[in-house]
Amino acid sequence: PLRLEAAKSSSGGVSKAPSANITPAGGYNPTDLYASTGYNFQALHNVAHCCNPNNYPGSSPPETTIAIFGVGGYAQNDLTTFANTFGLALNVQPESIGGATPACCNAETTLETEWAAAMSNSLGSSVNTSAIWVYEAANSQLGTFLSAINQITSEGKGRIFLTGWGCAEDSCFNSNSITTADNVFNTMAGIGWTM
Repeated sequence: PLRLEAAKSSSGGVSKAPSANITPAGGYNPTDLYASTGYNFQALHNVAHCCNPNNYPGSSPPETTIAIFGVGGYAQNDLTTFANTFGLALNVQPESIGGATPACCNAETTLETEWAAAMSNSLGSSVNTSAIWVYEAANSQLGTFLSAINQITSEGKGRIFLTGWGCAEDSCFNSNSITTADNVFNTMAGIGWTM
């Protein structure tokens, strides 16, 4: 597992704000979204244990843990650079679907992981930052997606599900597949998942 700690302030304490404000031309960075003109995260960051309120040892509880489904693995170097650039703590673990080794490195999986980490971050200890389980598939077949969401649900490591994978139901799915996916998502919602 990858765990990074945020940069320490000059007084030795943990910095409560990202350490950089680097914005690519026309893009956003985490500090833009944390600002009062964005989502105004100051209240969250004023709480010492924003993403692990009960101080679970080693990681966040399932209620604040994120499960991401992606086709292909994330780029570790890119994730590390993103975290270091913006002073983020990381608590990211990869998980392969069905034992298959995914190709590296998928830009969409990497981007989803980076921004999930940025938006669920204590800006301090990795233990107090939401854990992110990245379920990496070796292919984009519908059966793999359905297996992944079943695996994610049955393992129960998280309660927040994120994916950018997919396409319009009428062009990628037949009615049986839609019913199967709908049943799995209804099960997830019924046990408290946010999707």
